[in-house]
Parts: sequence; structure tokens; C-alpha cells
Amino acid sequence: MTKVIIRTGAVKGFFERARKVAQKADSGEPISKSETITFEGPQEKAITLSNRAVKDRGA
Repeated sequence: MTKVIIRTGAVKGFFERARKVAQKADSGEPISKSETITFEGPQEKAITLSNRAVKDRGA
């Protein structure tokens, strides 16, 4: 099963996480299977997730 992480954050955080994963890959460490969805701010996150909930209900 894939772990899905939903968060708010900036581009800087994206590159920090990518760098850590690359370092693990370079050293041969296992990389946990996950997907991260990052929104710029809480408002964008709420709007997107709310719109998806409406679509899933068939409204």
C-alpha cells in the first residue's frame, strides 16, 4: 500500500525532501513508498479537497 501525504508548503520544502530521498538512493538505503501532494497554502488545499468531495458524492 502506498502512503499518501497531503500538506501545505513551499518549493524549498519540496527540494529538501527530494534531496533526502536522493541521498538515501545514493547510499543504497530503502526508500519508503509514498506520494506527497503539497499545496501552496491552506486555502488552496481546502478548496481542492472540498471540490473533490463534492464530485465524489455525485453532486
